[in-house]
Amino acid sequence: MDIIKKLDRLKEKYAFIDDSKYLSGLDKLIKQEADTLEQEGYFEEKGEFWSYFETRDYMILLYEKLMYFKETARYRQAVKLAEEMLELSEGDNLGVRFHLFGLYAYFEDDKILELHKKFNNMLCEIFPVAIYYYKTGNNKKYNSMMKKIKNQFPTISNDITEIISNYEDYVGQPAFSIGDFTEVVEFVTTNYYLLLTLGYFLHSIE
Repeated sequence: MDIIKKLDRLKEKYAFIDDSKYLSGLDKLIKQEADTLEQEGYFEEKGEFWSYFETRDYMILLYEKLMYFKETARYRQAVKLAEEMLELSEGDNLGVRFHLFGLYAYFEDDKILELHKKFNNMLCEIFPVAIYYYKTGNNKKYNSMMKKIKNQFPTISNDITEIISNYEDYVGQPAFSIGDFTEVVEFVTTNYYLLLTLGYFLHSIE
């Protein structure tokens, strides 16, 4: 049985049911893949991991663990894992950065500014930085970023309210297009936990 089928069986049996058994089983799968990759020398290719097909099951397993950490509110563990994943695959084909931006904003971590120097084109890479500036009191930069965001997404306040109010209808959308409503959906569903802590902020951007 291949590793992804094993992961699917593990999730079906234990995810959100028996936390300890799920994480233990997931770690075993991760170690199994890591041992193989170590023997074949792939960890010498840090930064370019995704370029090698043989590494992808390992990265998918790590991504599953990252999502589980977020969904079970283990946010600091999620940060650590996301940072490790970006070290392995700097191009970030899995979109790990979208989650890390929000986590950094949640913790008011200035590492978000370094990440933003590298990734700064999409809403998930921009809006969390505006939130960081809001939370840390840099009103000048916050207002500047929000002006740009509103220019690109004029109805973003109403869009966010709609998506949060009907979250279950939007979560899990298969893809998004840059610059339209689906990109706002991606931002909100990725950062739902963060936005729920920002009631006044959301009201203030109207």
